[in-house]
Amino acid sequence: AERIEDIRTKGLARNMDTAAVLRHRVQIMEAVGRFKRREGERRGHALYKHIWVIDLAGLKVKHFTGHVRTLLVDLVHLCNVQYNDTLFSMWLVNAPLVFRTVWAVLQRVVRSSTKEKIRIMGGSDVAKMKEEMAIMGLGVDAVPTFVPGGGHQGIPA
Repeated sequence: AERIEDIRTKGLARNMDTAAVLRHRVQIMEAVGRFKRREGERRGHALYKHIWVIDLAGLKVKHFTGHVRTLLVDLVHLCNVQYNDTLFSMWLVNAPLVFRTVWAVLQRVVRSSTKEKIRIMGGSDVAKMKEEMAIMGLGVDAVPTFVPGGGHQGIPA
């Protein structure tokens, strides 16, 4: 799970170029892969897919301008090409109206097989999210604590 409001875009732009941010995302995705392998060994079966929850609370128009917009498109492209088959589902929660507008543009570079895995939920959609997760066999303990009623504290780095 990730939270947009935890990202300091000015510091990011000042200290890392696009290539460095993309390398960092690859490191994160590879770490998730290692975690799935370890967890699969512990459980006695392979784990290939993961659920990615992103809290969009605090997202503003400034997050979609200039360098940040280009970076976002590059990140979506990277994950779409390199890690498409590892995603079980993506939950974009607390999505403000500005994101829904941006999504209309962003979804053009996302594979249709990936779009089918993405759920976009506003702050008032918590009950719907829990209902859909329950259909997938996921309990409240799998929902991050930043989603009201969630019980998962996250995985230590």
